[in-house]
Amino acid sequence: MNSTLKSLIAQIKEFKKEWIFAVLSMIAVAIFTSQLTLLVKHILDDVLIQLKPDALPRVSILLLVFYTGKGIFSFTSSYLMTSIGLKIVRNLRNRLYNHIIYQSLTFFSAEKTGDLTARVVKRY
Repeated sequence: MNSTLKSLIAQIKEFKKEWIFAVLSMIAVAIFTSQLTLLVKHILDDVLIQLKPDALPRVSILLLVFYTGKGIFSFTSSYLMTSIGLKIVRNLRNRLYNHIIYQSLTFFSAEKTGDLTARVVKRY
């Protein structure tokens, strides 16, 4: 495993509970999505082809429940993963800031301010 991946895993360990809950939410989204595809089969078979009048209210309620559940868990997983990502970026920026701030005065005398700023802001 390369060092970047190891560093990322070490950063994620700090947010283990949130990450586990986000993954469980993703699994719930997958379950709701698969159940929706099975429900479409029932809609086609029971409601549209066999014309069962009692199936329509049941299928309508199930559609509402499945789409609501899928939406809630999709929002939860997106929110948590975004939150974890932003917290990791914040921690990395704080570490970088502390590293630069605690350099010796000779470091700041030897380096130009523009070069330091360019190093911090530079994107790969």
